[in-house]
Amino acid sequence: MVSCSDDKNEPTEIKPDDKDDDKDDDNDDDKKEGTSFTAMLSADMGVTWDKNVKLGTFSGDIVEALTFSSVADDGKASFKTTKPLTGNVYVCYPYAETLGKDAGKLKVNIPAAQTQGTEYSFFYGNQTIAETTPVHFDLKSTFAVLELNISTDGYGIGSALSEVTVSAVDAKLTGDFDVDLTASSVVAKVNETYLYGDAATLKMAGDAALLKTDAPVKARIVINPDQLEGKELNIVVKMGEDSWTFTEAGRNFLANKVYSIDLSLSTPAIDLNHTEKGIEYANCYMVNQPNTLYKFDAKVQGNGKVTSGITPQTIEPKSVFVVWESTTAKGGVISDVQLSTDGFVTFSTSDQVGGNALIAVTDGVPTEELAYGKILWSWHIWSTDYMPTEDKKITTTENNEFYFMDINLGALNVEPDINGNGLKYQWGRKDPFYNTGVSSSGVIIGNATNYWNEQCWGIDAFTPEVDNDESIVAAINYPTIFLKGAAGYGSTQDWYGNNATNDALWGNAEGALGTKSIYDPCPVGYRVPPKAAYIDFKKPTDVTYDDGWSFPLGDKRSFFPATSYLVFSTGMYSPGGWQGLTSSYWTSTPIDNNVVILKFETTSVMLNNYGARAQGSAVRCIRE
Repeated sequence: MVSCSDDKNEPTEIKPDDKDDDKDDDNDDDKKEGTSFTAMLSADMGVTWDKNVKLGTFSGDIVEALTFSSVADDGKASFKTTKPLTGNVYVCYPYAETLGKDAGKLKVNIPAAQTQGTEYSFFYGNQTIAETTPVHFDLKSTFAVLELNISTDGYGIGSALSEVTVSAVDAKLTGDFDVDLTASSVVAKVNETYLYGDAATLKMAGDAALLKTDAPVKARIVINPDQLEGKELNIVVKMGEDSWTFTEAGRNFLANKVYSIDLSLSTPAIDLNHTEKGIEYANCYMVNQPNTLYKFDAKVQGNGKVTSGITPQTIEPKSVFVVWESTTAKGGVISDVQLSTDGFVTFSTSDQVGGNALIAVTDGVPTEELAYGKILWSWHIWSTDYMPTEDKKITTTENNEFYFMDINLGALNVEPDINGNGLKYQWGRKDPFYNTGVSSSGVIIGNATNYWNEQCWGIDAFTPEVDNDESIVAAINYPTIFLKGAAGYGSTQDWYGNNATNDALWGNAEGALGTKSIYDPCPVGYRVPPKAAYIDFKKPTDVTYDDGWSFPLGDKRSFFPATSYLVFSTGMYSPGGWQGLTSSYWTSTPIDNNVVILKFETTSVMLNNYGARAQGSAVRCIRE
């Protein structure tokens, strides 16, 4: 077949050296050389160029990911694009395709878990480029860096830090953020549809994490430059099982800035929950070293274990204070107390061993009545040089084996005097009362000094409105209020309320050998004894009464002082009768509306005797 053309359109001869500048413009641009340029990272941010990490360039519709060809001594890295850069050009580092190809809609991330030696900052730069312009970008970071300079007073030299965590309440320190490189002010913007974290943790290892005598360890943590003025920045440093907590004043953190914070580690607090058996909890902690830092987990109720009818709940403490201590001088037992962000109470002992104190955590909401807020739980701190090696073993005629403490709970010695009496407890409650009972002044009882409110050592009768669990809550909220038992024939004489009882409170609802409950007042490793532990206690025939009896426990003896008791309806100390002080020691064994007690006087020792649950009696703990 043949096709014809108009003979008026004569063909034009194209010479080999002629150029068609109008044909296939796009292909001509593709043949142009790319743009060579240099870039430098903000030196303060501590990030160096990495050959495995790419830099992104945005020029019109062109997006390229580049690696540097060389890095000069001054830190300038050289790059070259495959296509020319002109007009408004934006660059960022590091770049990956997951960030997107729109310079105005990048999604960048600050990880909550960071690793020492890995760089997380996000850098940006922009300028308008003409074809003849020598191109260089000075890149700035959208994030801030906390540089923690961690030194030591000598503890842990040669050991490596394991991790450092920085946190602030209601802050957005980590997570995904939007970045618009085309904006006049480039910032990491919060997007409410994203998830954010209020903490950043740096995992550390190797030589760079080793504590040294001549230089601090530098821990650099990348955070979103949040406005934290008026807030507290909490820092937790860990080295193996040891940890230190620091508090820094928050500030208006700015992007592309490094904030240096100096931290000094000292001998860490002794963790009272770490024992030879593992992790254990209690309502009472024994301490035996002066001028020493201790800590315990304040998120756990009592021993934290489920028992018959009782399930512990997690505590969320917001503040801490000393309720009372058994010295007239402030700080005579506890010189300082603090609450860490991870829910641990840390306290320092005074320069002497010997005394008792009560530490409480609260909801942190002060009221006119409660300056520190509502008490959520409280712990008895028993400063004593008593050692478990002094425990006395007894094997009963029922073939049960028990190890008794050789000292009353809260006692300062084992002598027959006021210091050997220990503290008093209402049955089923975890918190102690002072040996001589409740003072009408509510300020000082014997040598005890209160730091709470005027009701600290008060007396009250509580009647639940709905159920008797309200009585337990009241006992927790007001640990130094003696809750009176109702007097009169037919009354349970119990503080529990509504003329009812709760046999499970001290872990022996079945009236057998029992176990430890969350309301048990004894220290870690000990509990209130059942009736079976006292089954062979009788009036000794080979020793005389000396304000108490010395009972044989195995081949040894243990002195039980005559402590008297606090009257169930008044909280007042009973002075005794014609047979001397009528002393009573609690068991965990309930019977009818009462509880089995070990009762003795000058001329008698009785086990089958019952005590009113609201009375205040002594406790002699046995090993768990």
